[in-house]
Amino acid sequence: MSDHPRSIDGVWQEAARAYADARLGTSRRALEVHAGADFAVILTEMAELGFDLLCRSEAQEGLAQDEFVLASVLHALCTVDASVGAAVYAQGAAQLALRAVSDGSIPGTDLACAWIAWPAFHALGELVWPRLDEQGRLHGEVPMLLLGAHARAAVLPARHDDALALVMVDLTAPGCVRSAPVRTLGLAACGIVDLQLQATPAHLLSAGADQLLADLQRRLALPAMAMFCGLMQGSLATARDYSRQRHQGGGSLLGWGEVRRLLALMDERLAVATALFERHQQNEEVAVTAEHALLHTAALACELCCDGIQLLGGNGYMRASGQEKRWRDAWQLQSLGGSVAWRRQQLLPIT
Repeated sequence: MSDHPRSIDGVWQEAARAYADARLGTSRRALEVHAGADFAVILTEMAELGFDLLCRSEAQEGLAQDEFVLASVLHALCTVDASVGAAVYAQGAAQLALRAVSDGSIPGTDLACAWIAWPAFHALGELVWPRLDEQGRLHGEVPMLLLGAHARAAVLPARHDDALALVMVDLTAPGCVRSAPVRTLGLAACGIVDLQLQATPAHLLSAGADQLLADLQRRLALPAMAMFCGLMQGSLATARDYSRQRHQGGGSLLGWGEVRRLLALMDERLAVATALFERHQQNEEVAVTAEHALLHTAALACELCCDGIQLLGGNGYMRASGQEKRWRDAWQLQSLGGSVAWRRQQLLPIT
């Protein structure tokens, strides 16, 4: 994966890569605990390094970066651990949403100055969101909220006057009930919860947010693609290293024809996903096709991470290898966009 040409992207990508290599690789087992205390420590460390400030507005003393910088950071993090990547994705998405409707500040509250939860589902306009009544209170449910177990606040779509609105809610407010961490297939540590909202006070950010949410969905496709590409790169690197170091039958596994064929297939899938990602990373005008590219990248990631397990044999199923976690994380990320077959039908133009 090549660095984005803008220098600040490369700086933050290198910072993310250094942190992931030094810290996350040694914490893999701890980060498998659903919303555990170890992940709260990771979030504190990430905040101390400034990763929570990437997309936060300058009015909130943030760096006001865009989805391109966010994507560079997510790629580096997800090469090692996608749970941490999912947390940074949630924060970045929420801050981009806040900046789309204001300068990022919320009058009378400091909620925008901390980690913020964001819906796990990529297709923002296609779910049944809570209803916002005339008194500014939310009623309903929110499934699968990224960072919901750790964050103080969440930015959410809501139904309001027969349209979609964008709201911010204090997760400690009366009437807001968080479930226990959802036992997901992957992304175990990043605190995914379900919300029950019963007349919960909310800050209305934008009353007519249908187009805003559609634009956000297209913009966030690039960071989501970066997460898949990171998973793929990490899986391929682990498979190559194992094949080079493991000796059997008089030499390393790299001398086995079937091993070389499978590695070549993994490399081909990564090359295709990387090309799709870089095309959208370097050309903002192709954003309209980003959701199609995201679906294809997700499928490639699931296939590659499955092969990454197979190349390690029985060791691939062991937690210590990291391969089985990448496979689970890839499938979890894919499911967050909804049913792949259904999404493809939704994107198919009908003439």
